[in-house]
Amino acid sequence: MGWQVDAVRSAVEANGIDPMPPITPVLCFLNVEWPLLGAPDSFRGVRLESCRSIKRPMTTSVLLTEPQSDHLLAVLAEALPEK
Repeated sequence: MGWQVDAVRSAVEANGIDPMPPITPVLCFLNVEWPLLGAPDSFRGVRLESCRSIKRPMTTSVLLTEPQSDHLLAVLAEALPEK
């Protein structure tokens, strides 16, 4: 996932987003049933989440204001269009 992280970082830097938000690669697995205890947290620097567990990192810490978040979303949508 290194090239995806690099693409996001380049788009953020090219648009002067400040503060630079942390960029964390995440794989979210659908329809997975991991045990409550002992589920994997990460593999080689990539967070591993399920539909249930993805909510926690997405909502626990607010690093950007809503306008900053909206601007970042617009920048990434333009720099990284759907294929």
